[in-house]
Amino acid sequence: GMLFSGEVDVDHILPWSKTLDDSNANKLVCLRNANREKRNRCPHDAWGSTVHWDRILDRAASLPRNKAWRFNPDAMEKFDREGGFLARHLVDTQYISRLAREYLQGVAPDRVWVSTGHLTAMLRRHWGLDSLLPDHNFAHTAHRKNRLDHRHHAIDAAVIASLDLGLIQRIGKSAGQRELSGVDDVVSNIEPPWPGFRDELKRHLDRTLVSHRADHGTVGAARSKAFGQTAGKLHNETAYGLTREQDNKGNSLVVHRVPLTALKPSHLEDRKAHIRDEELRQRLREATHGLDGRAFSEAVLSFARTDPKFQGMRRVRVIEPLSVIAIEDRWGRAYKGYKGDANYRYDVWQLPDGKWVPDVITMFDVHAPGFDPARRRPHPAAKKVLSLHQGDMVAYEHPKHGPQVAKVEKFGRNGQVTLAAHHEGGSLKARDSDKEDPFAYFAPTAGGLKKSKARQVRIDTLWSAPAKVVHYLS
Repeated sequence: GMLFSGEVDVDHILPWSKTLDDSNANKLVCLRNANREKRNRCPHDAWGSTVHWDRILDRAASLPRNKAWRFNPDAMEKFDREGGFLARHLVDTQYISRLAREYLQGVAPDRVWVSTGHLTAMLRRHWGLDSLLPDHNFAHTAHRKNRLDHRHHAIDAAVIASLDLGLIQRIGKSAGQRELSGVDDVVSNIEPPWPGFRDELKRHLDRTLVSHRADHGTVGAARSKAFGQTAGKLHNETAYGLTREQDNKGNSLVVHRVPLTALKPSHLEDRKAHIRDEELRQRLREATHGLDGRAFSEAVLSFARTDPKFQGMRRVRVIEPLSVIAIEDRWGRAYKGYKGDANYRYDVWQLPDGKWVPDVITMFDVHAPGFDPARRRPHPAAKKVLSLHQGDMVAYEHPKHGPQVAKVEKFGRNGQVTLAAHHEGGSLKARDSDKEDPFAYFAPTAGGLKKSKARQVRIDTLWSAPAKVVHYLS
């Protein structure tokens, strides 16, 4: 009860105004009256000459080492030796930040510094910038940056660009004054760079388009040093045997070997994928009757150790209906198959009657010897209107939300292409499945793309003029 009462504070061991160190290593739970007595001093300066100091040191000795040394008489001197206030703030401890700083100083000597993420977050919240991103990203709260919208990087960039040396020094001075008065929020009196800063940033965010880099591979790029490099796997790793049999629906049946430890109860039933040997399937069904989970797996392994006929068995053949890529020998005879792993490109052709039809080219097909895309033209007079890879950008008219710019997330052999707005981030598949998250994919077929007036666009880092955006969306 005392911990959550007004009697307890979370205090910086070494004063924040002198160190700008807001890490957990510099924080302690303490009594409020002791915090008021300590003010913006280090522990030794506050109590080193009092009768309480020996008891304080006894308690500090039980702390982790990264906290305990801060109670030493020379704690501030040690901190200063490791960088001090200004240097500690200006030089980020992350290795990549230090390298970036060194690189940029070659262009602008003595005019480059690195700001801490904590200070950026405090100013972002204080200036009300977190709320600039759409509310439909439900993970956004008052105390957490909205990482489900890629434009949060633009907000951070605007804050960092505002952090000149004068502002940093004013924050340090303000922190010292406010610690003396017992105020925790050290940036509450720091005003934005200019009046209307937030509204102007909002206008820029609303017209910002996120640039995504698509990997097209280097197929057909004769001048590329990595000629023929793929942008994905040609096929799945599992090799399937071709039975040349079909199920009652006309689907081709293939077989592959499965370890005993990977068997599931469904493999013992006459379902989609099941053990091909009928006798073995029946014997295993009897040995595992009524079992599931770990008990099922243990019963299978026990069967393989004790059954007179199948003793020593480690793998079983499973048969299932599956469309595979046939691999031929040098005489042209198919002897095994692989399941396709990825699609390379999504082409849309416009027929003479105006209808749009899709053509999904697999990763395996495009790398096959003698591949000729011209042979895939569905009609001699057909015109290609779209040629999309995963990661490409499309502008279209959404039936509910109006003009949109979206990234191609995936496409399937059924002719459906899945799009997500250019700024959406996070695990999109999980977000699309989450009923509480307003985010949803837009997944039209070729006909739906025509109805929404889809056209491919390209966005790079120099894309800044709003007129260009209007041109593609009008």
